[in-house]
Amino acid sequence: MQALATGLLDATTYADFHTFASNQTGNAIVLTVAAVGVLRIQVVLTSVSLASFLLCAFVFGHIGLWFGVRRRAWLLMTTAIQMVFLIVAAVLLSPSGPPGTALKGPAEAATLALFAGMSGAQVAMARQSSCAELPTAPMTSTFVDFVADQYLFAAWGDPKAGPRNRRIFYVVSMLGGSFLGAIMHRWTASWIVVAIAVGLKALVMVLIAFARADDYKPKE
Repeated sequence: MQALATGLLDATTYADFHTFASNQTGNAIVLTVAAVGVLRIQVVLTSVSLASFLLCAFVFGHIGLWFGVRRRAWLLMTTAIQMVFLIVAAVLLSPSGPPGTALKGPAEAATLALFAGMSGAQVAMARQSSCAELPTAPMTSTFVDFVADQYLFAAWGDPKAGPRNRRIFYVVSMLGGSFLGAIMHRWTASWIVVAIAVGLKALVMVLIAFARADDYKPKE
C-alpha cells in the first residue's frame, strides 16, 4: 500500500513540479549536471526536494531508533504524520488553498517540501523496518536484486522465494500506482490524487494496527 501510494504521488508530483519527491538519486545527479551548465532545470525546486527529504529522513530515522523502529505505536505514529503532510499538501493544491502555494505560485516550493518530507519519513520507516525488499521509493536496487535472486525461478509457494515474491508485489504496486496516478493527473486534479494517497495511508494504518506482533524473546 505504501508503494502504491508512492507511485500515485510520484506520477503527479513529477508532472507538476518537474522534479522528484521520492527518487532523490535522480535529483542529486540532476543538480550536479546543472551545476556545470549542461542542463537547465528548476534548481530551487530540486534543491528544496532533496533537502526536505534528507531532513525528514534524518529526523524520523533517529526518532525511530530511539522509539523502536518496529514498535506498532511508532509505525502508526509516523504513518499518521505522513498523512498530515499529504493532507496539508492537498489543501495547498486545491482551489481552496492560498494562491501562493498553488502550482507556478511564488511559494510552490513549500508544497513540494511537504511531498519530499513525507517521502523521507516514509523511506526511513521502510528501511528500518527490516523488510529490505520493500524500500517504498527506489526501484533500481529492487530490479537488480530481483533478476539476480537465486530463487528467481522457484515455485511461488516455495518458502525460500518469499523475498522474490515481495519484490514482485513491490514493483507491480509502484508501477501500477504510477500508471494510475498519471491517468488521474491527466483527467482530474492533483489534489484529488493526493487525497487518494491519503486514503491509502489510512489503509496502511489499519493493516499495521491489526498485523500480528513479532514473537517477543526477552533478553537473558
